[in-house]
Amino acid sequence: MSFLLDMICAVILILFVFIGIYRGVFKFTIMLLASVVCCSLSLALSDMAAENAYNKFVKKKVVSGLETACRGIDVAEEVNNRLAENGIDIRLDAQKIKQSFDQSTSPSESISKLLVSEGFDADLAKETASDVFADVKNEFKNSFNVSFDGSYLDKAADQVIKSFDK
Repeated sequence: MSFLLDMICAVILILFVFIGIYRGVFKFTIMLLASVVCCSLSLALSDMAAENAYNKFVKKKVVSGLETACRGIDVAEEVNNRLAENGIDIRLDAQKIKQSFDQSTSPSESISKLLVSEGFDADLAKETASDVFADVKNEFKNSFNVSFDGSYLDKAADQVIKSFDK
C-alpha cells in the first residue's frame, strides 16, 4: 500500500514539475520574444522620437542659451578677422554680412555668396567661407566652453549666427 501511495505522490510530483517547466519555458519564450521586439522597435523609432523630443523640449532652451552666451560676440567682426587671418585682403561691410545670412542657406554658404559678389572665384570663395565659418564657430565655442560636436548644437550655432543683430 505504501508503495502505491509513493508512486501516486511521485507521479503527482513529476506532473507538477513538467507543468512548471512548461509554464516557465513558455513564459521565458514569450518574455524573450517581447524583449527582442521592444529592442527592435526602440532602435527603429529612436531617431524620430529623439528629434521630436529635442525640437519640442530642448531646442528653444539650447538656442536661447547660445544666443545669451553669444550676445557679446560680433559675428561680422569675427568674419572679417578670420578673413584677414586666412590672408584675404578684404574687409566686408557688417551690414552686407548681416543681410547675406538668409534662412535658405547655411552661414558658410552665405559668406561664400558674399565673397563671390565681391569678385572672388566661386571655388576659392566656397573653401574660404567654409574655413572662416569653422573659425567663427570655434570662436563661439571658446567663448562659452560648449562642444559643437553634435549635429543639434551645430544647427543651433548656425541659427544663432544667422540671427545675429536682426
